[in-house]
Amino acid sequence: MFRDQAQRSKACLTLLTLLGLERFWNERPTNEALEVLDAKALSSGELVYLQAALDIWNPGSGHAEIGEALRHLDTACAQALWTLLFAISAGPNAIDAWIEERVAA
Repeated sequence: MFRDQAQRSKACLTLLTLLGLERFWNERPTNEALEVLDAKALSSGELVYLQAALDIWNPGSGHAEIGEALRHLDTACAQALWTLLFAISAGPNAIDAWIEERVAA
């Protein structure tokens, strides 16, 4: 699990940055993120990432579906999402390492 809300927020921002969606995050989901999510006004892969970030921020709020992720994420995007989920289950140090690895890339 996360050390604190700041780490949770940084993980969400890092995930969204991988697809150029950082405009939807500012310490928490932006109003634009919530509007876009309601309208489903993104590509399928981008929508999965935004839904996943919201689920990570507040479990159940993004309604990300594994089937949609399998259908719409390419290998690199799927790997980033799945490894973040593994890091979350491993704890704060693993999350820090996941963030650092993505920021350095």
